[in-house]
Amino acid sequence: MDKKKAKECRDVLNQIFAENKDHLGACGIAVSLGNGSFDTGLVKFQTVCADVNADGTVETPERSDYKKLAESYDMKVEWLDKTFTTNMGEDYIVRGLKPRSKNAVVVERVSDGKLYKMRDSSVASAFERAEVKPVSKVEPKSIDGKKPLPDPLKVIPPNSLSIEEIVNRAAKELV
Repeated sequence: MDKKKAKECRDVLNQIFAENKDHLGACGIAVSLGNGSFDTGLVKFQTVCADVNADGTVETPERSDYKKLAESYDMKVEWLDKTFTTNMGEDYIVRGLKPRSKNAVVVERVSDGKLYKMRDSSVASAFERAEVKPVSKVEPKSIDGKKPLPDPLKVIPPNSLSIEEIVNRAAKELV
């Protein structure tokens, strides 16, 4: 058996699983193919059967490990299946944990559904940034305590004055 024929076998098996997804779902299980190997006239695939929870999520080993070990990684259990935004502005969903990996948290990129692994510290800091409340606007105070400082956006139109003109205008507003 060659690589092309092994791939065809995988495609046929995946199609069979997809066609029977409703029947398997009614039984409360999800089936997928894992890694495979092939040799002369033979191909073997690891078949993975997992429970389907009441909410429709598949109970993978990574998902179970996240529920058990999240707090030891300074993460919250409730972050599972929640979306967060990275510093680069991309949205990801927490899907599980691989404790033997240095990039332990399994995440799904929202834009294409592809799975990645991320450092636990990166995921935790993204959630902590999201939970921080915005600071309320602080009113400007004057230097002498009598007259408040002028709002620079009202005094100085952007990109219209030189630095010297800006300083002179701000000084006039204070008097």
